[in-house]
Amino acid sequence: MGREKRKIRLDKGSSGTASGEFLGFGAFAQPSPTDPSSDASTQTAQSSLRWSPVYTGSDSQLSILFKKIGQKRDGSTKAKALSELQAFFEDETKSKKEQVTALSHLMFVYHSKLNFDDFASVRSASLYVIDAAKRRLPKAWQTFMDQEKELWGMIWCANADPSSEVKNAAQIFRESISMQEWSGVWGFVTRTLSYGRAKTMHQE
Repeated sequence: MGREKRKIRLDKGSSGTASGEFLGFGAFAQPSPTDPSSDASTQTAQSSLRWSPVYTGSDSQLSILFKKIGQKRDGSTKAKALSELQAFFEDETKSKKEQVTALSHLMFVYHSKLNFDDFASVRSASLYVIDAAKRRLPKAWQTFMDQEKELWGMIWCANADPSSEVKNAAQIFRESISMQEWSGVWGFVTRTLSYGRAKTMHQE
């Protein structure tokens, strides 16, 4: 009689599963979280983006365009090259990797040269190129902009450029500049006002 009661209790204890088999301690394990490797790799790729003082891509046409933009003195030549560069960023068939490489150099050239160019056509054309890159590569664009807050100041101050052509080009960025970027605006204004003459600024 005692043996039969014990057998009944054991049978009840094993009825937790349909088969009555012991599942093992794995049944109590928590489900593994979603593998974050893809997100981590994306963040790593974004954080590795840096301005480049030289064009490091493999597109021979871009190499020629950047030489015209950065080395030529003629305003019309530079403006035309910038228009072609804008078309490059607007072309969705182009490799985004190659476009990011081009953008890394463009941001350097804008910060060091194009923003201060004597020709209004060049200053306005450069803003249109940056806008095209912004629309095509928003994450990379944001990463490059945040590397030097002064860039926000340069673009914002372009709204007060003596040339209406440049002002119109700068208007497209107004909504892009939030209060968090105002430190860059004041930083650029402060540096600009620190120069005794405009010539000194260009000789820095």
